[in-house]
Amino acid sequence: MKIIPSYIWDGQKPGNQAEHRFFEILQKVHFPEKSIALHSQNLRGDKKQSWYEIDFLILTQTCIYGVEVKTGFLSSREGDWRVHKSNMNIAYTKKKSPYVQAKDATLYWRDNWLFKYFPELRGRVDCAFMVALFQNDESSLQTLNCPELPREVVLGDQEFTADGLMKRLEETKDYHLTPTKRRAQSPGLSKQEVEFIANKLRPSLEQSYPAGARNFLLKSQHELTEEQYRLLDTLESFDRLLIDGGAGTGKTFVLIHLVRKDVLAGKAVLILTRPEKLRSKLQQLLKDVDVCILGPEDLANVEDNRFDILYVDEGQDLCDEQTLHELDKKLRGGMESSRWRWFGDFQNQLGAKLHMSEEVFEFIKGLTGNNSIFPLKRNVRNTPNVVRWLEAICHARMGETVMAGAGPEVLIENEHRFSSLLEQVASNPVLGDSPTESTVIIYPEGFAGEFNSSTFGKEALNANLLVSDSESFKGLESEVVYAWVPQQIEDSDLKDYLYKSVSRARAICFVMTKNKDSLMKQAMRLQESNQ
Repeated sequence: MKIIPSYIWDGQKPGNQAEHRFFEILQKVHFPEKSIALHSQNLRGDKKQSWYEIDFLILTQTCIYGVEVKTGFLSSREGDWRVHKSNMNIAYTKKKSPYVQAKDATLYWRDNWLFKYFPELRGRVDCAFMVALFQNDESSLQTLNCPELPREVVLGDQEFTADGLMKRLEETKDYHLTPTKRRAQSPGLSKQEVEFIANKLRPSLEQSYPAGARNFLLKSQHELTEEQYRLLDTLESFDRLLIDGGAGTGKTFVLIHLVRKDVLAGKAVLILTRPEKLRSKLQQLLKDVDVCILGPEDLANVEDNRFDILYVDEGQDLCDEQTLHELDKKLRGGMESSRWRWFGDFQNQLGAKLHMSEEVFEFIKGLTGNNSIFPLKRNVRNTPNVVRWLEAICHARMGETVMAGAGPEVLIENEHRFSSLLEQVASNPVLGDSPTESTVIIYPEGFAGEFNSSTFGKEALNANLLVSDSESFKGLESEVVYAWVPQQIEDSDLKDYLYKSVSRARAICFVMTKNKDSLMKQAMRLQESNQ
């Protein structure tokens, strides 16, 4: 059976084992009629329930099935439905049974989505609701058997096979089709209508990801990786160190962790970085500690010999003689003897207009006393598809992503689709009630005038979204990124810009342009030049 999307998120989580197994056996099921399955359908709800989520929606010509999948063992007590961990401790409790969850979500989808876009299908299609329980054997299923969880609609642990699923789907349909309904069975859908419904749903599914995946990404960004722990151990042995990592490898997070430690030890700490928005973010994250956060333009106004330790973020943009000269005066032991950690993305310098002086960089490397660089290679921000896209188009070093699965593709889109894309992304429940707070519009440095005067720029500004040039947004991130590309931009500058903008996306990214075909040809040319 065809399944959309053709991958499944898991975030390397054991809790998704059942969904993976269900996905695998569903691929092996062959209906005698046209059928397409879709998974992780999220729907903004109503007064009764804020959000509805359907694990799998199976479209066939004679019936539409909504399926709720549970990995943990399910039990019931005093009206509560409990899902257990592997050690049988309770993971969570719900008032609704999985069957009622599947029924409510599917009927809400039918009434508020299917009939909205396809009103002619009213009265022509039947719905059925099924539950897949990965850990429940036959004995426990018989114990749970009740109107809230009828045995006829439950796939048990021994039935997780293609034949078992096919049999259970048939019994589920029979259970929901009463004798009266069987006598006047709905005419059903044509093959074309099944395709139309799936194609209409597909954009929201391809640009969606479950809350669990989002939470895993956020958790990954707020926990030190083994690689980062090795860095902390290394820093204990070196007074001065260069730390090199591509976008998304957690440089700023490690920096914050180290700064807190040094401030608690009573050290006078300076953080230096150029992007103003990044400085504001650092000030917010470190508002409870006594630390000085400056841009290079501020150094001349600070007294000499004030700081014990220096941290530099986005250090590839601060490898210049003037900055180095000022820092040498502000540190109590100078650059040669004081403690400092210089974080940067030194290898991904892709544009024609580079801010980094190789000569100064080599001089700084010599000041470490060991002439070495500590690499960060684990990407904790971007999804695999974002990583692969940047590696292919920009030939950028992105590191191995910790996120399993694939995730939404990076899409090149025409500007006129901006409003519909905003509406589409806003329906994703993982972005919360204020999806605009999780969204940023980025344009290339030096193109502010062209961006502001463009139709897209005006529409973006009217949408009350965060708007930034690519240089100002360095070191920051957003769940959704719209990267605007002007019509005339050199290949080398385009590579640099796409790296700086697309890499800011934690999950969803659209590259917006006036002429989609032209930009796609330019992107293909960049990809071919990297091979």
